[in-house]
Amino acid sequence: MKRLKIYMLGTLLLATFAFPCGALAATVNYTLRAAPSTVAMPDGAVVPVWGFALVSRDGVAGPDLVTVPGPVLEARAGDTLNVTVNVDPLLTAPVSLLIPGQRYTPAPAASGGRMSSFMAEATSAAPVTYSFAGLRVGSYLYESGSTPAVQIPMGLYGALVVRPADYDPAVPATWHAYTATTDNLYDTEATVVVSELDPALNAAVSAAPTTPYSTITSAPKYFLVNGRAYPQKLGTTTDITLYIGKNNLLRILNAGARSYTLSIPATPLSLMAADGSLLPYRKSATTVDLQAGRTYDAMVTPATISFSPVFERRLGLTNGQVMGGATPAAGGMLAFVGAYPDGQDCSPLKGDVTGDGKIDASDVLAVLRMYMGIATAYDGNKHLADVSPLSANGYPCGEYKVLTSTPAVPAAVDLTDVLLILRKAAGMNPY
Repeated sequence: MKRLKIYMLGTLLLATFAFPCGALAATVNYTLRAAPSTVAMPDGAVVPVWGFALVSRDGVAGPDLVTVPGPVLEARAGDTLNVTVNVDPLLTAPVSLLIPGQRYTPAPAASGGRMSSFMAEATSAAPVTYSFAGLRVGSYLYESGSTPAVQIPMGLYGALVVRPADYDPAVPATWHAYTATTDNLYDTEATVVVSELDPALNAAVSAAPTTPYSTITSAPKYFLVNGRAYPQKLGTTTDITLYIGKNNLLRILNAGARSYTLSIPATPLSLMAADGSLLPYRKSATTVDLQAGRTYDAMVTPATISFSPVFERRLGLTNGQVMGGATPAAGGMLAFVGAYPDGQDCSPLKGDVTGDGKIDASDVLAVLRMYMGIATAYDGNKHLADVSPLSANGYPCGEYKVLTSTPAVPAAVDLTDVLLILRKAAGMNPY
């Protein structure tokens, strides 16, 4: 009996020291607000949507701004994730939340004799907290579980990133995608969410939020990457930025109801996981088959500076059918990925300091005023005017750098920048 007690004590001590304090599971608390909003499309249409806004994380206030997709949620493997959903009074339909691929206890709700939700539903009068214990590592979609055929296309979805239990944001040596092995170690990461938008469905549901609506005849017109349709930009000159010589982790998620074949021809991917599960072996590909609801994790390690498209390879998708009144819309599901030196932006779209999507005389005038020290409304875009020096293969890298370990190198606009952008506006510059 004494030996048994000693054995049990030794086993308990071994288990205690086998799991360091840094790996202990935690409880992560998010509060989201579901509310109506609108998004503008490249053909000028304004489409009603529903989306999530980040109210707070662990008591720290968020921006509380409705976005489509919703804010990226983050946790570690083994954690318990609590998400409280508040419904804005302007949204009269009940909303719930589920995460396919994570454990949860279903609580179906019914309406009119039919199941309307997989989970208990939140309303403007009664928020609901959804709990997911023992999180699995990987990339996942979170989405409304209430009439999902309607509410997900309306915009109630987002990405959940679950990192390994030993992940520490201050210790790069712990930045593993899945397991603590060298081939799982990454330096940077980016989330890419693709989806579609049917303005007719959204208008009908927005007008009558609680009326049953069939999506059998739904015909999406807009095809989105991170909530934007080409030629809209995501706020920078490059939609997705990778860094050469670094391990870049791409989390690719399809929040749409349709399947897509996403192509990144100039940037080979090393596919490592699907739907939160490691693949039996790494697969090198420039094309990813994204079934509806599927997620992929891929490692990318570019060797040279490049700027390449990310697009739906069927090429038949257009944004809004017409643009500018009569011209067929360009692009469909199209974005751009740039591979640049660490901390730099070498996009060939630099020079568009006025942000109107083109480089013309207005940009030349703005850059000239910057060079002369005359205040301009575009002074905040000085980094876009800093195009010199060009890289060896002609990309406008400039002098401006954003580094994590040292102070940023400020943008400087000189006469060379003015002349290069003048040549670009005149159609004479190769970059």
